[in-house]
Amino acid sequence: MKAVEVRNLVVEINGYTIINNFNLNVNKGEIVLITGPTGSGKTTLLKVIAGIIPYLYSKYNVEGVIRVLGLEPRQAVEKGLIAYVPQDPIAYNISPWIISEQNLVSPINSYPPRFIGDLNVRVDQLSLGQLYKFISTMALNGNVKVLLLDEPTSHLDSESLENFMKHARRLARIQKLTILLVDHRVKLLESYTDYTIYMPSHRNSVQTPRQPHVPRRSGNKVLLEVVDVSVGYSRPLLDNVNLTVKEGEVVLVYGRNGVGKTTLAKTIAGILKPLKGEVKINGRLFYIPQSPIYWFSHRTVREELRFYHAIGDRRLSLEQIVETIGIEEILEKHTYTLSIGEARLLSIALAMASGADIIILDEPLIGLDDYESLRLVNTLLYTGKRSVLVFSHSKLFSRVADKVYEIRGRKIIEATS
Repeated sequence: MKAVEVRNLVVEINGYTIINNFNLNVNKGEIVLITGPTGSGKTTLLKVIAGIIPYLYSKYNVEGVIRVLGLEPRQAVEKGLIAYVPQDPIAYNISPWIISEQNLVSPINSYPPRFIGDLNVRVDQLSLGQLYKFISTMALNGNVKVLLLDEPTSHLDSESLENFMKHARRLARIQKLTILLVDHRVKLLESYTDYTIYMPSHRNSVQTPRQPHVPRRSGNKVLLEVVDVSVGYSRPLLDNVNLTVKEGEVVLVYGRNGVGKTTLAKTIAGILKPLKGEVKINGRLFYIPQSPIYWFSHRTVREELRFYHAIGDRRLSLEQIVETIGIEEILEKHTYTLSIGEARLLSIALAMASGADIIILDEPLIGLDDYESLRLVNTLLYTGKRSVLVFSHSKLFSRVADKVYEIRGRKIIEATS
């Protein structure tokens, strides 16, 4: 009996074919990586195997045969045989407290010590990276037989990823745990997997972003200054933060999961108040969160773009923005049927349409491969005077950054780019 069997799978919604005639066979105890371009249906595949589509998302039309350990997906879920860790874990919690979520699954002593963090915190005080790490660990130690992981490298820092995958490899060998991973970053995962499957896109849902032809022109004008700022909730996560962003600069702030990157980003954006210190902003600021899909307010991609363009300064026409980002083929899609990668592309387009002077990107790797992520950061500098502040667990963006800050402990220091 195969752990996972998919035959002639077709998935459609609202006239869009997301997956067309896909086949997959995975043996017990195998770790398989599924990769492919943004919009190719990788996340949809995991949701079908997990039974979320079409049993929860009933408007999807699904044809073909899907079996998990010989059972239909819904039966496998009911028997507790399968667990799914989504790209966007923020909406998959019942309790507002992490300790309550953990107690629903298994006792604390079932967790490897290095995975246990502070459980006495609220879910909304965790970054997506922390939340993904927590949910993944719960799933890994929940006695399931099939584990589905969506984009782990987008959320986990290198040390957390290594620890998690080594533990997963042991469980696959000893307990015959089967793991399907969907991810763009093959090189980071190939040493832990048995083989890789490439999932092609049967349609050009997202095109390669165009490289801007306008040269970068950084200036001396300071658009953002953070002065002796401390950030946190009941206690400081970071103390005495000082950083500046000048006109036309790309600035990277990087650090491990849970060190306070998202909290700092939200404080600079004005969502949270600093515990002390001052944030000085000289221009219009646009904040793109880790999960941009939740703040779309219009039905289609086209309508969303028109709204932001109407209230922006219209440096670029809508046609220029659409062509630059490469989202021509998704203009008529409903904003809440977008993949995470497509939602990320739309959020970048909205930032450009707004005409903002400073754009904050929180973990832009989510849903996109390295090439797309770097290209999009460069694309945001299309006019030459827009500044970009990136928060990430990855040092990838140091390749395009003018300044790099690293979070160590409760301090932030300027490093060489």
